[in-house]
Amino acid sequence: MFSFGKKKQKSVDTPLGAANAFADRFSAPWRYRGVLMTVEWLADKPAPVDRVRAIQADFDAHVAAASAHLGFADFPRELATVVPDTIDLTESDADWSLWFRCAEWLDAHWGVAFRDGKIIRDFAGD
Repeated sequence: MFSFGKKKQKSVDTPLGAANAFADRFSAPWRYRGVLMTVEWLADKPAPVDRVRAIQADFDAHVAAASAHLGFADFPRELATVVPDTIDLTESDADWSLWFRCAEWLDAHWGVAFRDGKIIRDFAGD
C-alpha cells in the first residue's frame, strides 16, 4: 500500500546525542544561548565529536566574525532577530559553515564558510 504522508524521521543515538537520520546526513540538536540549532554531518562518516567541540568552544568568536562579515548590524529594522541556525560539516570546499536564520523572514538564510578558522565565502538566499 502507498502512503502519501510524510515519512517519520529516523532518530539514532550518536556521540553528539540523538540525531535525525536523513539519506545523506545526520542532524543533531544543540542549544546556543537559548537558541536551538542543529549540527549536521555526512552519514557515511563518524560523528565529528572533536571538531564540533572545538567549534563550540570558540563559538562566540565565530558568531561575531560571521555577523560582522555579513553586516547584520546594518540590516533593516524589519529583520530584527537574526540567530545562528546550523553548524554544517558537510561542505566539500570548506571545513564547515555557519548558517543563520531570521525570525521575521522564515525562508531567508545567510551564512559563511570557514577554512582554517577564516571565512572563505558567504552565501544568502530565500
